[in-house]
Amino acid sequence: MLSLFSGADGGAKQVRNFNAVMVEHCAYAKASIGRQGSQRYIPSPSLAPFFYTVQLDESPPSVNDCSLLIPLEICTKDLGRAEVSVIQLKIEMATLALRNSHMTSSAVSAFRATLEHMRNQAKHDCESYLEQLYHMADKLGSSHCELQGNIFGFMQRISQFFVDLYNQIGDFIARIAKGAAAWIATAEYTTQRNLNEIRTWISGSL
Repeated sequence: MLSLFSGADGGAKQVRNFNAVMVEHCAYAKASIGRQGSQRYIPSPSLAPFFYTVQLDESPPSVNDCSLLIPLEICTKDLGRAEVSVIQLKIEMATLALRNSHMTSSAVSAFRATLEHMRNQAKHDCESYLEQLYHMADKLGSSHCELQGNIFGFMQRISQFFVDLYNQIGDFIARIAKGAAAWIATAEYTTQRNLNEIRTWISGSL
């Protein structure tokens, strides 16, 4: 697919439409983080013909095309691993503070508030990562129009990656908050085990 539009401005129009869809798709992906249930991306009416035509025109990427998409995958997994490491450090620091407080009721309440802030920050981080990756994908698709269909499909997978990553992190944090008193006895082991499971999942994703 070299161009979906004829005329001298055809290629430029295709790039403009691609850029506009990427802006919409990024907003959709960010809104999906932490949302209950799944909702398919639906382009605005003015962009729908372009989006669905590109989707129909999507073909298996060549070896060279794959090499252009690989940096997106690498960056996605690196960001995911970095987020897990940040969460682990924050949990360990909060756990140490809770232990040093001798588990007073006010300390447990503060611990749970810290965990809730941690969960909200993880959501914000995942949204920021998506913005970074969509910017990379937008530049790639603007330079390689033949890859636009593959990029749309790949970014959908990356969007789902961060939805799933946040859900796993958020669920783990919620379990800690719910059973803080019992959890503290095996905190280090439980934290390491659960977050290593997420790391393993990241390695096998996409």
